[in-house]
Amino acid sequence: MNRNAQELLPIVPLRSLGCLDLGMKASEVKTVMNEKQKWEPWMGGNMNGFMMFHGLILEFSPMTSRDPQDDAALHEIELNVEVRDDFSFYGKRVSSWTRSELLRYLESNLEQRIVNGPERDLVLPDLGLEMSFDEADKLCYLAMCLPAKTSWIDRLFGWLFG
Repeated sequence: MNRNAQELLPIVPLRSLGCLDLGMKASEVKTVMNEKQKWEPWMGGNMNGFMMFHGLILEFSPMTSRDPQDDAALHEIELNVEVRDDFSFYGKRVSSWTRSELLRYLESNLEQRIVNGPERDLVLPDLGLEMSFDEADKLCYLAMCLPAKTSWIDRLFGWLFG
C-alpha cells in the first residue's frame, strides 16, 4: 500500500479503505498489502488476532487468539490519521478535515444519523464510521466497519417492543 504523496487512496464508507475491502479474506489482505506487518505503540497491547501495518489495525471475524485464519473476513479497519494520511475522505486528504468542517459537510451532503460520541467523537452508525479529533479540532482517528446485521426477528421484536 506504499504510494506516492500525490496518490491518495479513497476511503469509501461501508466498502473500502484504499485496496482493503471490508469482507475480504485475510489471505487476500496479505496479498494486496505491499508492506510488512508492524506493531506501533499507539496500537496498545493484546493485539493477538489482528493484522497491524503502519498506521492501520485490521480486525477479522471470526476472531482468534492467534493470527487471523486465511478465510477470516476483514470486519473493521482502524486508521491513525496522525501517523498515516495517504488517504482521501470525501474528496480531501484525510488529515485536512477538522471536526467542524466535517460535521458541516456530513450534515449538508449526507442524510445519515450523526451521533456525538464520547469526548469529541463523531459516530455515523449507519455508515459504520467512528471518528476522533484532537484538541486542535483535527481528525486524528477513523474506524470503519460493516454495521451489525440484525435478523428479521430482531427487527420485528424491536418494532413490537422497541
